[in-house]
Amino acid sequence: MFLQFQRQLEAAPPAGYDVFDLSATELVGLLEEAWARRYLGANAYFGAAEQHRARLSSANPLAMRALFAGLVEINGQNRMLSVNESLHQRRSSEDISWNHMIFAFCIEATYAYEIFGKVIFEYTSGIRREVPDAEALRFLATTEALFYTQPLPYSVLSLTSELRREIRAVRANDYARMFGLPVNHPTWNGQSYPKAVTGAANLDFVPTLEEFLREVWRGITNANNQSGTNDTDDAAIARLARRLFDMLVTARRYGTLDRHEFVHVAAFSWLYLALLRDWPIIRQLKAEGSSPYERLRSLAARVGLAPHSRTEQFFALADSLPVLLRVIETGRLNNIGLVPALYRPGPNRLRELVGSVITNWSIATGRDIKGEITVANRLRSELPAARPGIPSSPPAALPVARR
Repeated sequence: MFLQFQRQLEAAPPAGYDVFDLSATELVGLLEEAWARRYLGANAYFGAAEQHRARLSSANPLAMRALFAGLVEINGQNRMLSVNESLHQRRSSEDISWNHMIFAFCIEATYAYEIFGKVIFEYTSGIRREVPDAEALRFLATTEALFYTQPLPYSVLSLTSELRREIRAVRANDYARMFGLPVNHPTWNGQSYPKAVTGAANLDFVPTLEEFLREVWRGITNANNQSGTNDTDDAAIARLARRLFDMLVTARRYGTLDRHEFVHVAAFSWLYLALLRDWPIIRQLKAEGSSPYERLRSLAARVGLAPHSRTEQFFALADSLPVLLRVIETGRLNNIGLVPALYRPGPNRLRELVGSVITNWSIATGRDIKGEITVANRLRSELPAARPGIPSSPPAALPVARR
């Protein structure tokens, strides 16, 4: 989301300005405009009339949006920022979409939110003796105002209230509702991360996703082999894709989680963008590095914390898994005839995408999708041939390779 805004700033003269030069008010204006123009052609909205009502009922009217939603003035010059381009795929000149909620979970798993939180706390409370320069101060103030502060009640960013006091608790609930996934790390000050309270957690999501990835990897392995038996099961892949489709679409039907997804993705896209380059705040904290992981690791060390040991893999998943889940949510893979695009080489790069998901999911979770398939195939080949009157069957539970 913010990466798109950054690209627009870089593409238009004058050069030398970036999204971190904008004030919190200007950034909220862009987010309000993006939310108002969001794509409503999915997630169980039926028909143009209902989509129109959904948009009007949940977006601030134009008069309430920030004045700088479409026009930003930097250093005396007007800079046009547009939200007309879809963040993933072009819908129309008026509609936009954004990254999948799994993107927020992947970045959250790295501990980035807590690391940046402690950085902000130590600078604003005077714990750190060095005084940051103006650019670094602006980043700290903007980040705190946007994503570590209770927003105004009528802001699109407002998800908390007297009933839901903590944004982390909101995220924990949303991750459980969508993916059945918990956040296991503490907050930056050592408190326990809030637990989900929902009674509608998608507890079958992760087992189903892993089974889906195993079947796809089997297809990739067979596509690479020119001889031998081919046990690729397109019907099983389509069935698992349909199961994932049902779980995800049911969780978000009628736009139930749209705004939550929008806010969570906005927060973590901001933090992720801050780690993509040696921006002023990164240089100020002497956390320069050659990759987002190296910058986050150095940043964490400066405030006495450490990122997740699999941060590199979670960053890689944040780039690939959201796209795969969006494809699944379109329902295209429910069609058995389209399944081979997942494991056969082709121009759409879907095989490359799912291969990246399989590799990084295996490392990040410690559950080796590829190894499990390899062991299963080997054991199949070692089974004795069937003899008349003596049925052969595999072991009740195939052993799984341990990491």
